[in-house]
Amino acid sequence: MNASYKLILRALLVLLPALPMAAEAVLLNASAQPAQRQLLATQDNNWAVNWRVTSDSSHSGGAVSTQARIVNPSGGATLATVGGTLSQGGSGPFMFGEFIALPQATVQAWQASGLRRVLLVRDFADLSGGGVVRGQQVLTIPVAGSLRAVKIQPAQRQLLASQNNPLSLAWQVVASDGYSGGVTSVQAQVIDPSSGSILTSLGSRLSASGGGPFLLNEQLELPAGIVQGWYERGLRRLVLQREFIGGASRLRGQITLNLVSSGLRAPRENRAGELLVQRLSLSFTDNQRIKVVPPGEGLMAKVLLAYSGNGLLEGRWQVAEPGSTEGKPIYRTLTLVRSYLRDAQQSTINSPPLPSDKAGKYRVRFCVTNRELVPADALVLDAGCPLDSLTVETVYEVLGGSDPARQPLIEAGPQDGDVGSASQFQWQPVAGAVVYQLQLFTANAQRTGESEVLGESPNFVAGMLLPASVTRSALSTLLRSKLQPGSYYLWRVTAHDQGGAMIGRSQEWRVRYQP
Repeated sequence: MNASYKLILRALLVLLPALPMAAEAVLLNASAQPAQRQLLATQDNNWAVNWRVTSDSSHSGGAVSTQARIVNPSGGATLATVGGTLSQGGSGPFMFGEFIALPQATVQAWQASGLRRVLLVRDFADLSGGGVVRGQQVLTIPVAGSLRAVKIQPAQRQLLASQNNPLSLAWQVVASDGYSGGVTSVQAQVIDPSSGSILTSLGSRLSASGGGPFLLNEQLELPAGIVQGWYERGLRRLVLQREFIGGASRLRGQITLNLVSSGLRAPRENRAGELLVQRLSLSFTDNQRIKVVPPGEGLMAKVLLAYSGNGLLEGRWQVAEPGSTEGKPIYRTLTLVRSYLRDAQQSTINSPPLPSDKAGKYRVRFCVTNRELVPADALVLDAGCPLDSLTVETVYEVLGGSDPARQPLIEAGPQDGDVGSASQFQWQPVAGAVVYQLQLFTANAQRTGESEVLGESPNFVAGMLLPASVTRSALSTLLRSKLQPGSYYLWRVTAHDQGGAMIGRSQEWRVRYQP
C-alpha cells in the first residue's frame, strides 16, 4: 500500500464517526400504574394494573409481553406467574390494562417466610426484535399481626346482693391483618378498682385458634353470699377482668359490676351517675342497617338503648363524610345528647338529619360519653367516643348526583338464571367513566316489563368498585360471603365520572345465588 493511499484511508477513518447514521427504532421505558399496592393476607387479592410502554419517534414495531411474573427483589427468583399475553402493533406509546388475581394462601405463605415486599414484573419486547424494556409494580406484604383490642358485651352488669347472679358474657378479641396465632385466657378475676386487690377468681380457660376475630362465650355465676359480703363492706363498683394472650401480645378486657342490695331497691340506690348501659343497637328510622340513597334524600338514624337504673345519659352523634371513609374515618359531631333516663329500661334516641349532598360512602355513629362509665384504667384512643363498647356505627351511601331517568342504559348480563363463584358479570363500557360499581340488592322489588325496578329505599346487600378498564368480573370472595345460597337478588352496574356522579346505569336484573 503506497504512502498516499494510507494518508487517504487515515483521513476517512477520522471522518467516519462524524458521518450521520440511521437511528435505531427502540422501546424506551415501561411503567406500572399504580406504582405500588398493599397485598392483603386476610382475603384473595384482585386488582387492576395499567402498563405504559414508550418508544422513540421512529419506532413502529409494536410491543408484546407474554406473561407477568412476581419476583423476590432479593435475588430475583420468580415466585409466581400471573396474567396473560399483552400485545399491540404500530407506534407507541402503548397502554395495556389487565386484572391480576392472587390467592390469599399465596400471600400468607410469603408473609410466613418473612417477605415484606415482592415485585410484579413484565418484560415488553419489540414485535420486530428491537429490544426489551421492563416495568414493575411494588407489592407490599403486611407484617404478621398481633392482638389489637378486647371487647365485651355487655359492658356493665348489675349485681344483686339478695340473689345469685348468673353472668352470660361474650368476649370479642380483634387481631391485626395477617395474625394467625390464636388466643388464650386462663381465668376471670373480680377486682376492687380502688385498691387493685383480687377479690375472687372464676370461670375456666378460654381459647381459640386461627387469625380471628375471636368470639369467646362463657357462663359464670356469682353467689348471693359473696355479693352480700362485698356489699356489706361498702363496695359498690367492681371490675370483672380477663387477660388474653396471643403470640407476644397481652390484652385485658373488663366489665363493670355495680352492686345493689336488691332489685326493688336498685332504682333508689342508683344515683344519677350510676346509669348502667347494657346494649346499644343502631339502625335507620325504617329499621334498615345499611342504606343506599339518591343525593339530597332526607335520612335519619336511631339508637335503641337498653339500660338499668336511672340517670343522665350523655352522648353524641357523629358522621364521617366521603373522602375519609376509605381509610381512617375523620368524624365531625352533628349534635350532643343529654337525656335523663328513668327506670323504663329501654329508650330510643333519634339522630339529627344526616348529610346526603355529596356522592360517596358515609359512616354514622352514636357513642355514650358519660365519663363515670369509663373505667379509670381504660385505654382511651378517641376522646370523642371514649369506649368502643359504648359506641355503635353503620354506613350509608349516596349515589352520584345525576338524574337516573336521564342516564343512558348500559347493556349488561346475566339478565336471569343462577350465578355462582365463577359466574361473570359483564357490561358495555361507558365513555368518561373512571369507575364502575356493581351492586346487589334483596329481590323485593316489583317487576316492570322484562326487568325489576328498585323502590325509593332499596335494601342494599353488597357491592364492588371496579376501575374503568374492567367491564367483566366475577363476584369477589368478600361479596359472596354476604349472600345466602338459594336466595334471589337484583343486580345492576352503574358508571361514575371523576367527580363521582353517575353517568350511566344498567337495568336491575334478577338472579339466584347458587354457589
